[in-house]
Amino acid sequence: MTSEPWRERRRSGRSSLRSDVAILLSLNALLLLLFALWHVWHLDHYLDDRAAFERLTTQREVLTGYVPERMAARAPVAVDSAPDAALRSQARDAEHLLAQWSGAIRRDQPTLGLRQRTEAFLAATGAQLPQWRSALDTARFRLFAIVVLFLAAFLTLQLYAYRAFQRQVARPLAQLAGRADRIASGLPDQRVLSAHARRELHVIGRALDGIAERDHQLSELLYTDESTGLPNRRAGRQQLGLWVRNNVSGAIIMLRIINLGGIRAVYGEAHANAVLYRYSRAVHDAAAQWADCIALYSEDVLMLLVPSGAKGAEAALSEIVDELMRTQFDDRESFERLARPELAASIALFPVHGDNVDRALGQATAALDAATARGAGAIERASEAGAGALRDRLVRNQAIRNKLESEDLVLWYMPVVDVSSDPPRTCHIEALMRMRDERGEVQPLAHELMEELLRTPELLLPASERCFRNACTLVHALHQEGYAVNMAFNLSASELRDEHLARLAQIFSASDVPFGALTLEITERAALRGFEKLVPRLQNMRERGVRVMLDDFGTGFSSMSHLVELPIDGLKIDRTFVRNVETDSRSREIVAATAALARVLHLEVIVEGVETPGQRDLLRELGCSLHQGFLYSQALPADRLRDWLKHERGDAHGASPSQPV
Repeated sequence: MTSEPWRERRRSGRSSLRSDVAILLSLNALLLLLFALWHVWHLDHYLDDRAAFERLTTQREVLTGYVPERMAARAPVAVDSAPDAALRSQARDAEHLLAQWSGAIRRDQPTLGLRQRTEAFLAATGAQLPQWRSALDTARFRLFAIVVLFLAAFLTLQLYAYRAFQRQVARPLAQLAGRADRIASGLPDQRVLSAHARRELHVIGRALDGIAERDHQLSELLYTDESTGLPNRRAGRQQLGLWVRNNVSGAIIMLRIINLGGIRAVYGEAHANAVLYRYSRAVHDAAAQWADCIALYSEDVLMLLVPSGAKGAEAALSEIVDELMRTQFDDRESFERLARPELAASIALFPVHGDNVDRALGQATAALDAATARGAGAIERASEAGAGALRDRLVRNQAIRNKLESEDLVLWYMPVVDVSSDPPRTCHIEALMRMRDERGEVQPLAHELMEELLRTPELLLPASERCFRNACTLVHALHQEGYAVNMAFNLSASELRDEHLARLAQIFSASDVPFGALTLEITERAALRGFEKLVPRLQNMRERGVRVMLDDFGTGFSSMSHLVELPIDGLKIDRTFVRNVETDSRSREIVAATAALARVLHLEVIVEGVETPGQRDLLRELGCSLHQGFLYSQALPADRLRDWLKHERGDAHGASPSQPV
């Protein structure tokens, strides 16, 4: 649409509106110029004639004093309609006579001939003066009439130009301004521009039509979901905003297809979208008579806004859920290939459970999460108790975040001792999170705090990254001081993500310590969650040189095949088997079997929870030479860890192993 007006302008050569304005201005200028020339010419002649007439009248009065006018013969004389030549000639004759009389008076000898000429002049001009006066009056009237006619013609031309401008420019411009205002407000506009409008305005009108069409398309893209054709989240929020402004009461119903993610993972994106489209159409058919808006709130959640009362909303929800449960595909083959969707639903009353958009949607979403946790077919209604629990959780999470970001979160380090060397030497240090309490004492993280962190990755991951960076700084310093220890860092299931592992690798690489000095410890339970995705991630870390240990071995449910497939370098036998290893034969046999299995698989074995010399000696006999426990040392802060390592190396002022912290 942009190129057509340009080609049209090139064909026409000039803008028609500009041409009309130029022609009008040229005509006005030409008329004013002609009028000015004519007026100057005729006014000059009129003024000359008038001056000559006045001068002649004055001269006649002077001559009449010399020769009485009664002596002249009064005879009518024809006067030309243009008296200027005769009048000016008579004025010159009068001047000549006055000059003669002036000389005669000085000589005191007026002659008879002079008197006669004067009498004849007075007689002739006396008859002509009335006609000259009449001719001058006629010329003045004609001049005034022509000026009036010219002004009338000029004003008529301006009035015609004004009316043409109003019809062809001003009114179409007002129409275009109204259309532009409606388009800017998002309102439809189908008004047709006046046929009298200039071509340029029609070009602007066509451009506005194009803008309106593109605005409509953008509005559809902005407020419509592409896969289902339903209004999207933004449109739903906009409709709820209208409820707020118009004081409309009603219910917010949310429906979630719980297993849509599984359908997408198993059958692919196309089949998942087909399921979503099918059930969104079913919702639309079932709820169109109740709902003000049916929108796709998220990729697996449909939102319905049902006005006028909670009872009607609850009935609508029941019917919608029943309808969805009964819905089947017309294509039986496609239906057999797809898993039947499982639904959960929630309902929140507006404005009972929230008097603004965010609060009401937050209540509905929280109730939907609770229904999802209960499983397929669950319907949860928003409540003040649920809102209170949600607020408490947010406050608690914020308090945890503040504590994790403070200096109260510290790292202590637990040595792993190789008892096969003489004397025993620390070969690994395990970084452990600790929290400083209100009294300033450092304690292990409380069980409730650990559970909350494991449930909330957005809290755990930043804290994990910060602690890992501090641990890398310490390992770098220890290597610079000559202590070639290996640092082990524990990772939960939520930390075994590609982006988080990549971030940790980037941090460790920046510490200028070889990747071989880093060990990642994961539990059996974490290894079994997303096993297929975890294997390539761990393999990628091992290819960098990072060691991987399977922590708390024996407490999970991993099979031998998992143990073979996992890319690990060693096992850590859980303290539950070490605690009774001296008295319980089964624990002793499990430890011995695990050590033998590790030797077959060429895996390193570390035993946790070694607390007595008897456990130490027995474990060494069973082939386990890497020990960790209170027999050797408790977890140490960074400064005490240096003292520990100095003592092992025999440096002065080093802490004694008999002084655990």
